[in-house]
Amino acid sequence: MYIQRTAEELVKKLSRQFKLPDVEIKLSSNPTRSMVKNFDLIENKGKGALICLKEDSQFLTDDVKIVPATSI
Repeated sequence: MYIQRTAEELVKKLSRQFKLPDVEIKLSSNPTRSMVKNFDLIENKGKGALICLKEDSQFLTDDVKIVPATSI
């Protein structure tokens, strides 16, 4: 519990200081919304990208786009 809270505080602090975009990298070819649940912690209010092994690019949520790893 303590480690999780500390990690969340660190993410919030870093995102405010450096204005980092939300990017998550997963090995899955079938991503789910739960994979980006921590995007809400970052100051960009959940906007970002999920890089994964899915074949095509599409939106996972209104603000999170799936980006195929092969396109990078």
